[in-house]
Amino acid sequence: MKILLCYTRFPWPRIRGDQLTVFKLLEYLAARHEVDFLCVRPGSDADLARLPGGIRRVELVSNGMAGRLGRMAVGLATGGCLQVDSFFPGAFADARERMLGERAYDVVYSHYIRSYGARDFNARGARKVIGLQLSHQAHFAKAAKRASNPVLRFLYGLETRRLEAWEGRIAGWNDLVHLISERDLKQVKGHEAWKDRVFYNPHGVDEQVFVPSPEKRVPGRVVFTGNLGFQANEDAVSWFCSEIWPLIASRSPSATLLVAGANPTSKVQESVRRAERGSLMPNPKDMWEVIQTADVAVDPLRIGAGLQNKILEALACGVPMVSTTLGNEGIGAKAGAEIVLADDAEGFGQEVVRLLSDHEARSRMGLAARSFIERAWSWEHHFDQLSERWMRLVGSGG
Repeated sequence: MKILLCYTRFPWPRIRGDQLTVFKLLEYLAARHEVDFLCVRPGSDADLARLPGGIRRVELVSNGMAGRLGRMAVGLATGGCLQVDSFFPGAFADARERMLGERAYDVVYSHYIRSYGARDFNARGARKVIGLQLSHQAHFAKAAKRASNPVLRFLYGLETRRLEAWEGRIAGWNDLVHLISERDLKQVKGHEAWKDRVFYNPHGVDEQVFVPSPEKRVPGRVVFTGNLGFQANEDAVSWFCSEIWPLIASRSPSATLLVAGANPTSKVQESVRRAERGSLMPNPKDMWEVIQTADVAVDPLRIGAGLQNKILEALACGVPMVSTTLGNEGIGAKAGAEIVLADDAEGFGQEVVRLLSDHEARSRMGLAARSFIERAWSWEHHFDQLSERWMRLVGSGG
C-alpha cells in the first residue's frame, strides 16, 4: 500500500504514549509498505536520524509556541476545539493538500484528532483512517471533575463540550476509526451512528526490550513511571503520595518509592518530596531499566483514557502491578492473577503491602504477567491486524 501518515508531533523522544505508538507504527509500516510521513519539525534536526528506516519521504512543518498560543486564543473566542486549533497549523493542512496532489495514496492515516484538523479534506481517492484511540471528550470531562483550579475546570469543561461536537462528526469524515476499547466508543456522543466504521486496535509493548531481570530488583522498591507532565499522571502521583503511600510506608518500614518519568511538574516534585523515603528520577534514559528494579509497580490512575503503557511495560518486565480498575481498562489483564486492582486508598495500599511481603506471590504474578504480554500484547500482533484491516478497506472499497 501507499500510505501517507500524518502526525502533528515528532515521534521522538518517545516520552508520550502517542509518540511511542507512531514511532512503532512507522517502523512496522515502512518495512512492509510505501510510507510518506508528514509531521512537525523536531526541536533538533539531529532527531531526524532517529526516525525508523525505510520511510520514502518525510515532510516537516514548523509549529512554534507563539503560533500555537495565537491559534488557541482565536479558538477560545470563536468556538474552536483547542486540541485541534493549538496543534494543527495551517501550514500542515497546506502540506497535506500538496502531498495528496503529488501522489496517489491508498490510505491517509491521521494519528489523533489534532492531526486531522477542524474540517474535512479531500483525500483524492485515498481511504481516510483516523487513530482516535480514545474518547478525548471523556478524558477532559474527567479532568474537569478533578481540577481544583477554577480556571482549569472551566477550560476543561469548555473543551469537553467542543470535543463532543467534533467527535460526533469525525466518523462521517473517515472510512475507518481506530479505538482502543468499546468503553471509548460508548463515551463518544452519537456513537450509534458510526459503529460500522470502528476498528478496535490497541497498541503494544516491545517485549524484547521490556524483559524480566530479577537480579536488578531492589528489595522493597515501589515504582511509578510515566510522562510526569501529563495531568492524569500528575493527579495519580499526588493521590498516591498523599493518601496511599503513608499507609504503605507505615506498614512496610523498608519500602521505598521511586517516581520516574519525563517533565515532572512542580506538583509532582512537591508530592514526591513530601513522601517518606520517596525519590524522583526526572527524564530517565531507559525506562525498562527503571522498571526492572521494582518489587512492585503502581498505577493509581483516577482520570484519563486510553491505554496505559506503564502497565504493559511493568507486566512485560514481570513486575507485579497494582492498578485502579480504570488503568486496566482496554488491557484486560486478569485481576488477581496477572494484575492486582484496587480503587480506594486503603485497599490499594493493602495490596502493595501484601505483595511486598510475599515473595512467592510476586514471583507467581510476574510469570503470569509476562506470559500475558507475550500472548496478546506485542506491537507486531496488533499491527498485523491493523495492516490486514487497511488492505481489506483498500481492496473492497469499505
